[in-house]
Amino acid sequence: MNDWFRIASLERLENADRHLLDCGTWRLGVVRRGTSWLVFENRCPHRGGPVGAGTIHGDLIQCPWHGQRFDIATGRCVDGPGELTTFETKTESDALWAHARKEPTTELEDLREEFWTVRYGRPGHIGRFVDPEKRRLTRGQLVWIV
Repeated sequence: MNDWFRIASLERLENADRHLLDCGTWRLGVVRRGTSWLVFENRCPHRGGPVGAGTIHGDLIQCPWHGQRFDIATGRCVDGPGELTTFETKTESDALWAHARKEPTTELEDLREEFWTVRYGRPGHIGRFVDPEKRRLTRGQLVWIV
């Protein structure tokens, strides 16, 4: 994980302030802030959405799938648990390089057993909700949310 990898040439990045790139097994969001670049995994930790395609409001980026906002520099979710994997960056040999600062957070993974998958709204729409009473449900059991 501590290995640096090349993201792209600076020439390729200079034409825009935001890029969505595939680098090996990583799907990355790359955002320019002044003369530096911020890099994060382009995967929302809540639903797996393409957070890098979301709206940027100052230092925050908003997931286009469910509206959660993340600090672009730290990856911290300002609206609840979870965080984006962020990368330390450097420019060298006319290219942008990165390496992950840490493993992706497991905070939300630890809650996964407390989630219910619920179908609602139009056919095929599925949401995930946390049960505050942490009741265990068996597969196929119906739950009414009021």
